[in-house]
Amino acid sequence: MRVSVFQFSIVLPIIALIVGCKPCAAPKDTVKTAYIHKYGVEVPDADDFISRGGTGEVITTQKNGIIAHETYLDQKLHGTSSWTFPHSETIERVKRYNQGTLIEEVKHYLSGAPQQKSVYHKNGTRVTSWYEDGTPRSIENFTTDAHLIGGEYFTAACELESSVKDGAGTRMIRDGLGQLVAKEEITNGLLGLQETYHTNGSPLAQIPYVNGKIHGIKRTFYAGGEPKTVEEWNAGELHGCMQLYQNGARIAEVPYVHGKKQGIETRFKEGSSVIAEQITWLEGKRHGPSTICVDANTKLTDWYFANEKVSKIHYVELASETHLARE
Repeated sequence: MRVSVFQFSIVLPIIALIVGCKPCAAPKDTVKTAYIHKYGVEVPDADDFISRGGTGEVITTQKNGIIAHETYLDQKLHGTSSWTFPHSETIERVKRYNQGTLIEEVKHYLSGAPQQKSVYHKNGTRVTSWYEDGTPRSIENFTTDAHLIGGEYFTAACELESSVKDGAGTRMIRDGLGQLVAKEEITNGLLGLQETYHTNGSPLAQIPYVNGKIHGIKRTFYAGGEPKTVEEWNAGELHGCMQLYQNGARIAEVPYVHGKKQGIETRFKEGSSVIAEQITWLEGKRHGPSTICVDANTKLTDWYFANEKVSKIHYVELASETHLARE
């Protein structure tokens, strides 16, 4: 099975054991399909193609403008298959199969220059990437279970700037033009801490990971370096308090439980700790009082039940009915 991971900030194919399926009817987003027998004769449909041995080429044109050429041998993907960019003749992706097993994949830039090449073998995957001008960007080796065991990372000037050895080190990620996108600390082959960047080079986010999931305190920043959010995460879910900032000052505290707002959200007047608004949440829905504090003596309260605005009396009735139903 081919596995794609996002734990290293860009999607990387780790291992491929895909067994090519029989050519079948075109998916719903396909506007045109041609089945070309190995002798170059087009046949009417998939059933006819299969009945004649399933060897040849299937060409599909999708609604988004992508044209795919897939080559089959005895009803299994074999040889080279390719996909264009949308509404373009330029090849975006090329895959090479051996009797239904994916053994190599190459992705290209819009210019047609190679962007990334993945070679799959029984022990893992070797991934090589390039800048748009063709200079090397990185060379990485992954195990079959998606652990990064080795890597070398180069600047656009072909200088080695970081490396990963025996599953530990620093992974520098740059875009096709050399702009720094992220810096990642790798431990035991897995992502431990990721720092992403704005285009001006200032930090965008600092994200801790444990076992491939966000875990701990995540921080985000504005392009000028001021804090934007401080978030508590647990095993890939927002769980705890999210603090929001503006112009360096805290403007809100939002409680989360297992990825959903739960509890009382508090919003503050700019530049102070004076409460401006409080919103009650239950499992991601407004539920209970929502109060706007106009001044020290004036408060306006609306009531909600499961995200629907109701009167206070109606809320009490609905809450009582819910409580009785649970009993």
